[in-house]
Amino acid sequence: MKNFYKPGLRMSLTRLYLYLIKFLADILIFIFSIRAPKDNNNTNSSKGNSKTRSSSAIKKSKISIISGILFSKKSDKRKKEQQQDEQDSYGQYLSNKIYEHQLSLANRNQGIKLANEIKSKRELLKFSKGKFPFAHDMLLGLVMLLILFFLSLPIYSQPKQTYTPQALKIGDTIPQQLWDLPIKVVNSQSAEITLKYFRNKKLLILDFWATWCGPCIKSLYKLDSLQHIYSKDVQILPVSNENAEKVKTFLNAKGISLLSGYDDSDLSKYFPYRSLPHQVWIMGDRIFAITDGINTTGENLTELTSTGKVQLRNKIDYVNVDLQKPMLIGGNGGTTERLLYRSLFMKRIQADIGGISFDRGANNVLMYNVTLAMMLTRSFLYDLPLALRKENRIVFECSDSLKNTITARNLKRSSGDYQDDVAYHNWMDSNLYCYNLILPRKIPQRDALEIMKSDLRNFMLLEKSIEVKIENRVTRAYVLQKTETYKDITTVGGRPSFEVTDGKIILKNQYMRALLSSVSNVLDKKGDPYPVTDETGIKHKIDLLLEIKRIESIDQLNGALKRYGLEIVLREIPLEMIVLKDKTQELMHQEK
Repeated sequence: MKNFYKPGLRMSLTRLYLYLIKFLADILIFIFSIRAPKDNNNTNSSKGNSKTRSSSAIKKSKISIISGILFSKKSDKRKKEQQQDEQDSYGQYLSNKIYEHQLSLANRNQGIKLANEIKSKRELLKFSKGKFPFAHDMLLGLVMLLILFFLSLPIYSQPKQTYTPQALKIGDTIPQQLWDLPIKVVNSQSAEITLKYFRNKKLLILDFWATWCGPCIKSLYKLDSLQHIYSKDVQILPVSNENAEKVKTFLNAKGISLLSGYDDSDLSKYFPYRSLPHQVWIMGDRIFAITDGINTTGENLTELTSTGKVQLRNKIDYVNVDLQKPMLIGGNGGTTERLLYRSLFMKRIQADIGGISFDRGANNVLMYNVTLAMMLTRSFLYDLPLALRKENRIVFECSDSLKNTITARNLKRSSGDYQDDVAYHNWMDSNLYCYNLILPRKIPQRDALEIMKSDLRNFMLLEKSIEVKIENRVTRAYVLQKTETYKDITTVGGRPSFEVTDGKIILKNQYMRALLSSVSNVLDKKGDPYPVTDETGIKHKIDLLLEIKRIESIDQLNGALKRYGLEIVLREIPLEMIVLKDKTQELMHQEK
């Protein structure tokens, strides 16, 4: 309440007290006047009591004057009572009238003045039809009490406003709240200080540091020496968020006499940082520079304190980067314009599309909404020729349930019925993936697939606990081989082509793998479980003319190949395969 009693209000308070005193006094007078004893009707009273009756009559006449003016209804009632008294005692009636007349004459001027004053109050306030003659004083008292109450609300009821620190940058003015901010320190006679203690210095350097920070420790030795040299013009204040004991013990062990802040949680809100050391240079009332400590040299301090200018390299901490979230997602860390190299896996895109896209000179490999099995066979394209889209080049040494998440071979296809297709679409959402590789420049396709292969191995080990290897396994396979009637096959050159026309399949200037890729695709669509491989040893390009409309079966194809001394047979051979091993089962087996 100290701030409430301002000089302008003292007179009002005094006046209030007077009103209250007067209000209480009026109440007492009114009560005593009501309780005053009435004159008795005993006509046999002695003359010795005439003085008492006179005094009573005087009081009664005073009240009668006020009541006759203020209380019209009471006045009528009293008249009726007086009429009744007249009937009981005519002598008493005459006596009363004489007293009233005498008092009326004696106090005429005073009575008229009092009556006019009360009448004006009644007309102004219109309070309870004039039943309470002290309404004006009481109302003024209540009004003053209400004014005092509402004036005191900001003092007692209004919550204290809090100041939210705002991050400051170079050129900003230091707010008064920062100057007054208490800072707990060690190596000082005072337990707490504020920055305003150093406002007389030409330069104040705040050095945010930690005991675990190697560059900070190296910088502290230098700062300790500079503080002794430039103590007149410069104040250096290290600040740590570690506790007092740890900070003090560390500084004493290192022989550093600088006072240092500790348990910092507020000062760093004005100067947020990502790396240490983090130094803020304050000149006058403004932030002059924010550096990493390398610029804090004797030469720079001398130049700045003598000329007020010095060129420094300011530190950028990128405080808007959320290190707990992926970079470049939602603008975190910038835009994709700064992207140089990236490889990522993600869940299926919510769209009914899928495919593979990359060129021989690749700097962007993209596979979207495909199975992990398809990614595997594509990434091992150069290790396993003719394995393109052939899941039968994969050996699964894992549970059937895990196998079904990698390949869609046993997946029931969409039927068009909504209820029946729920399971199909749920499987697609859970087991189709996207892969994207972005490179800073174009590289050979083989090299791009090597990167993808490494990424895929790591991803499957983390996601599925599956180890991916290439191993030589004896397996049944379709083998293209020479027969005894084989004749040398060559090419006449020209533009490479693979044509199906006039019921014929024509290969011009092509390698043998072009034919076997077509055979592999046909077998894959038929669900044939065996891979295809080439053992002809033909490495050069050839020309072939097959007298068939399209490849539908191995026997049909062999009929067309016979003229060249070639055939495809199913037999068991050692063949390099992609082997998927469940590491979880392997560990369980080792424990047993």
